[in-house]
Amino acid sequence: MIKYSLREFAELVGIFSIVAGLMLVAYELQQNSQLMRAQVFNDRSSQGIEVFLAVAESRELSEIDAKLTQAGFPNDPTGYSELSAVQKRQYMWLLRADRFRLENILYQQVIGVMEYDEGHLRGAHNLVKRYDAVGSNGAPFEGHSPTRRLDRLIGEVEEMYGLRD
Repeated sequence: MIKYSLREFAELVGIFSIVAGLMLVAYELQQNSQLMRAQVFNDRSSQGIEVFLAVAESRELSEIDAKLTQAGFPNDPTGYSELSAVQKRQYMWLLRADRFRLENILYQQVIGVMEYDEGHLRGAHNLVKRYDAVGSNGAPFEGHSPTRRLDRLIGEVEEMYGLRD
């Protein structure tokens, strides 16, 4: 039979408490880190969304949407070329706001803060298609792909949920 002194028992309890405490701190740091990343991304997206929607929300935007829908946009990209210069600019602000919103949602899904939602993924694919249609009408994107981050997030979500070949 093994005998432990009170001092040895207290040391074992102390070591166990320290290890358990460190494990709890590590777990909490991991959770906080993930939530902080989500919050930072969410804040960035929210700020962009607020600015872009303030520009985009108007009666005129409904007219733009109606014109594009009647023209079969984005499947038929020529409808975009029929918009006035101001309408094109308003539509680009709307696309940017929608891109920020969808990037935020897909990012939340990738880091596991938000569960998978098929509708958001479908919306993201549709948004890429709208950007492609606008770009095919000569819209300048200043030498970069405005959907690069969105494309990456779409791929990550699809890979996470086994939706990619």
